[in-house]
Amino acid sequence: RSEDAEFDLNSDGIVDESDRYMMVFDYLNSTYGDANLDGIFTSSDFVYVFQRGKYEDQTLSNAGWAEGDWNCDGKFSSKDLVLALQTGDYNEAAAISAALDALDEWEEKRERIVRRA
Repeated sequence: RSEDAEFDLNSDGIVDESDRYMMVFDYLNSTYGDANLDGIFTSSDFVYVFQRGKYEDQTLSNAGWAEGDWNCDGKFSSKDLVLALQTGDYNEAAAISAALDALDEWEEKRERIVRRA
């Protein structure tokens, strides 16, 4: 929470979760869990945030959006995971599509290497 009027996006005189919601969904056109802000929440976002190594660590206020702090309390914790998954925007189809694209790319690279050999 912040009392800074600059963060009162819905102009109700209170800086709270509704302002955070407005920032994420209306201004960023994103969703909770979308760590890389590409507009979709997929397994690549999970991989990205867990690679940062800040999940439930002992350091206070050391995480931002890209490190998994989606409820904006300064920490990446189970509360952030619950928020992201409760929203219902996890896109399994996009995750599968991204994995298939990566597999196709890998196959193309492998074929080029085999041709050179």
